[in-house]
Amino acid sequence: MLILGVYPKTAICVCTLPSASRMEKLLELVSERSLINIEPSYFEKYGFGKADAYLAINTLKFLGLIDENDKSTDLLRKFQLKGDARNKEIQQILKSAYKDLFNTVTGPFKLSKDDLTNEFMHHYGLSKRVAASAVPAFLKLCEFTGFLEEGSVLTRKRINKSDKKQLENLKKANMSSSVSRGMNQKDGTVTIPIDSGEISWWLPSKVLTKVAFGSKVAEDIKSVTDKISEFSEKYCKKEDLLEESNENK
Repeated sequence: MLILGVYPKTAICVCTLPSASRMEKLLELVSERSLINIEPSYFEKYGFGKADAYLAINTLKFLGLIDENDKSTDLLRKFQLKGDARNKEIQQILKSAYKDLFNTVTGPFKLSKDDLTNEFMHHYGLSKRVAASAVPAFLKLCEFTGFLEEGSVLTRKRINKSDKKQLENLKKANMSSSVSRGMNQKDGTVTIPIDSGEISWWLPSKVLTKVAFGSKVAEDIKSVTDKISEFSEKYCKKEDLLEESNENK
């Protein structure tokens, strides 16, 4: 998904951005406050879980808004501009981050979600499931820059963890995947959800932070993610499980 300055553009960066709702909050925080040093703990103070906080840092590095020392760059100050001037500057940042996409597609944000998913698969070598999960964050960024009308990208409402009744209803509705995205399952780990959270795997957060700096670990993470996605595609589709169940009756 993004990257500028000294950061290499890798497919793993495209699929390890936060959810659209967290992206919205992240953009709000960096636009309303003048920040110098930004660490995961900063986002945790505003309700981000540890996993989402690390994804937020990854996003800022991907966009070139902070450097390898977590210090803000000149690009971050452009987010404090107002009106059309801000939109114009941030649109250039977005185009630079998704250079391959914008160089080959005129107005990729105008594509249907299916066509946009196909473009992500083509340009970043992602599986269909992983590409589909990367699209909402991209569209939320496009909305923020003014490419899309404000409010056009719907986000999933976060559930207050203190509301036990709501959480119980989610479990009964088999919607645990919607709240597990990015949740810290074990101290110091980051969740990488696959197939809308139906299957996930965990990484030490310190490994994920190496991604933004061009470490070969990015290629290895992408390889593992693709393999798990293929496994999910082959064995975890509900319709296939139902069909197999019916055949065994």
